[in-house]
Amino acid sequence: GKLAKIDKIEKFTKSEPGDKAFKKFCDSEDRCLFVYEHEGEMTGGGKAPTDRKKKGLVFVKDEASAPVAFEQLSKAVSVMEMHPETMNHLMSIAHDVYFPILTQPGNQEGWPDVIAKELTENLHKFLANAYVTIGHMAGQTLLPLPPDDVYSSMEKNQHDKDSVHVLETSVVAWTRQIKEVLHLDPETALKSGNHPGPQAEIEFWTNKAQNLNSIHDQLSSDKVRQVIKVLEVTKSTYFPAFNRLCKEVAQARMEANDNVVYLKAVEPFLNSLGNDAFADIGLVFKPLMHTILLLWKNSKFYNTPGRLVVMMREICNDLIRQAATFVSGEQLFEMEPQDAVDSLKVCLKVSVTFKSTYFDYKARASTECPSNPWRFQNSALFSRLDSFLERCHDVLDLMQTIVQFSKLEKIEVGGTKGKALTSSVQQIYTEFLTATTVFKNAPYDIMNVEHKQFDDDFYA
Repeated sequence: GKLAKIDKIEKFTKSEPGDKAFKKFCDSEDRCLFVYEHEGEMTGGGKAPTDRKKKGLVFVKDEASAPVAFEQLSKAVSVMEMHPETMNHLMSIAHDVYFPILTQPGNQEGWPDVIAKELTENLHKFLANAYVTIGHMAGQTLLPLPPDDVYSSMEKNQHDKDSVHVLETSVVAWTRQIKEVLHLDPETALKSGNHPGPQAEIEFWTNKAQNLNSIHDQLSSDKVRQVIKVLEVTKSTYFPAFNRLCKEVAQARMEANDNVVYLKAVEPFLNSLGNDAFADIGLVFKPLMHTILLLWKNSKFYNTPGRLVVMMREICNDLIRQAATFVSGEQLFEMEPQDAVDSLKVCLKVSVTFKSTYFDYKARASTECPSNPWRFQNSALFSRLDSFLERCHDVLDLMQTIVQFSKLEKIEVGGTKGKALTSSVQQIYTEFLTATTVFKNAPYDIMNVEHKQFDDDFYA
């Protein structure tokens, strides 16, 4: 165990790499030296490891950036343990070591009450922030509980003003945290400009459901119920609003969990969109749209325009990404012009098939769900896919033109004016090559609809 690790570190200090690392640390202006295990071997350097899975050591000079004599290491350098879970380690030390020492009455002798109280409050704030940060790092919302001594005071006197104030402060912090989760919206990912696929929708609802389930469990815990009870008994102005918020959490949790269940039915078809050969992807469209219609008919929550618009836009993003992988701008000029034409026709066929399948099921939704048909603007769903179709048509025109003009390369005209005509043909062919070079050497992918410069070059 620990002896083995000490042996490893001692062995490292006596090895050539270790000796070099320590000498560089002593002679340079580096403030820190990190010693840790990497691929089974001890190593050391001035930068902290990004993927450490085991504990290590960090040597820190007492005076910033000052070179240190090797013999003075033990006096001029502090040594600390480097834990792989830094925040949890910090929380444990702060809570179990520093907090008891600093709040021990014997250590506060001669302090004014105001200073002692302020120190304790600041320590509680630090611990609460560390706890919240640990939650953020794990993708969770952790609600920091009031200090233990407040619960003791409440048991003696529920109307103690100082204790009630601390509880209200906690409730204000919880409210802010909970509202952040409630306001999370799947459309945010689309607004970021990263053009996510439908997997982002599934991940969003899975994460939101886990987060709300965790919040619900915390709100149902004895300690939080105790806080809410005291606020109710003392007629706190914060009680009604927080009580309403708890009901909102219950409703939002029900929606998120319900959405996760129904989206599981769609997931296999969405996975197929990303895994199947692009030319065969059209076979997935009917079962996919059929399942989406069933989801719309049976789900309690995933049956509003806001939900379906996001899903459809993300499916379009996936199709565009797949098409751009199937035939990128760079590939177009590397393949035979006729092959490029055929590939572009496949892109157009797949995109048009998806749109026509959607319209078929939109008509079915009007018949099968007359009280809740698919009433949304086509532009809200297909604006990006339509831009891509337009780009495909433009590039197809370009490639078909290349197919036609490529025939001029070897044309020789006979007859009395043959030489002059051949020269004119060659001149036309040369001008044509110059024109296509703009697209061959373009600093952007001509199949990427985000690059609007293509339109300027194409219609110039």
